[in-house]
Amino acid sequence: MKQKLLLSVLLCSSAIALIGQQNGTRPDEARVILGSGVIRSVVVLANDNAVTGKNYELHDFFKTSTNNFVITRIGQNLTYQDVDHGNANDTFYYIARDLNSSTFDTNYVVIMKDGLLRDLRPGDANKDNVCNNIDVLNIGIAYGLTEIAREGIYLNDNWVPVSSYDWSLTNVKSNYRYSDANGDGTIDSMGDVSTILKNYNQQIDVVNVHYSPIGGESFQITAPDTVKFEANTGNFTVKVNLGNSSKAIERAYGLAFTIKYNPLHIKPDNISFKASSWFRDNAKTLNFSRINTSEGEMDLTIVRKTGMGGTGVGELGVIDVVIEDELGGIMDGINTNFEITKPVLIDSVYNVLPVTLPSPKPVHIVKKQSSQINTVQKNTGFRYYLTNQTLTLKNENTKPIEVSIINILGKEISKKILAPNQTIDTDINLWSSGIYFLRTASEAYKIHLK
Repeated sequence: MKQKLLLSVLLCSSAIALIGQQNGTRPDEARVILGSGVIRSVVVLANDNAVTGKNYELHDFFKTSTNNFVITRIGQNLTYQDVDHGNANDTFYYIARDLNSSTFDTNYVVIMKDGLLRDLRPGDANKDNVCNNIDVLNIGIAYGLTEIAREGIYLNDNWVPVSSYDWSLTNVKSNYRYSDANGDGTIDSMGDVSTILKNYNQQIDVVNVHYSPIGGESFQITAPDTVKFEANTGNFTVKVNLGNSSKAIERAYGLAFTIKYNPLHIKPDNISFKASSWFRDNAKTLNFSRINTSEGEMDLTIVRKTGMGGTGVGELGVIDVVIEDELGGIMDGINTNFEITKPVLIDSVYNVLPVTLPSPKPVHIVKKQSSQINTVQKNTGFRYYLTNQTLTLKNENTKPIEVSIINILGKEISKKILAPNQTIDTDINLWSSGIYFLRTASEAYKIHLK
């Protein structure tokens, strides 16, 4: 019987440790990533039947090494799975019968184990050690491409270090395997942007974000100087521009930036962004927004999906803001600023282009003439009693009541859920003096601690 190498080079001894590559290459069916535990289907007869005049069928298979791996037959192919994740390559043999001559050959397959670095965090599409809206730019650059899916235990979307093979394409920022955030082999919004949202604001080590340098065209923020409301709620808009018809942004492919606002006066559910037609082919763009509630930041991304750069002109989008006149929101009138920070403007291969940031835009919000905050308790079944040491909340209804306790700045400091006919006492001895508010689903009350 003759022996021949089917797919790769047989090591002299299975005990020899594989030093391992430090970056990936496209695997064939006889390669696995060390430690992945992937079940690999191996077309064992491919090379045999490639020989002119040969027509082989799989007769039997066996392994001679003591390495712990599993070989299973499925039709005319075999599957391989590493079990102990040792560094040494694995070898198994098979017997093939030539249907033309009824002769047998014993051949072997070497499974090469690639010791790749665990250097990918799902969601960090541009490899700057943080998962945020800037990563969506890399999704847009490689949008729709399909190549090597991650394998075995590395095929997941959790914020854990995983190994993967390099894709054949890259840009100046990172290989496209990082853009495949969920590892399924396809770069799209369904899986990859969803992974970014899942792992949003996760970071490791030193964050290495490269924002746009100053020097390009300026952002513009357009908003009313003063807003006055006569109803319980009111709204206004803030427009954001970059470039104009006479000064278009050349080579533009995508833009990420952050809008800062005052979270003490604007609730996260009351602010939203609608992208405009900044690119002429706006139907072929990927638009992304995400609010960081505690920081008062709205992270935004507008990026093309065509793979080709173009020009961006004028209005990026409109921010809709709703103001509610309750619980200290605008009782005496407020000043709130809107500011653009953290800009990243890129071309189609992720060269970072310059832009210039504007000064914060102040908006003065004037209170309306009346307020929906009550000072006299209504006969609704919810009662409260205040002493120097205790705030007592009582639910006289047959249904549960949720009560929020909010300070003068509009921040919720406590929330109580009262069962039917339940009374709850809260120690307020350590609370600061001042105005507080009690809010249920249907009413709001002002209390004063002295």
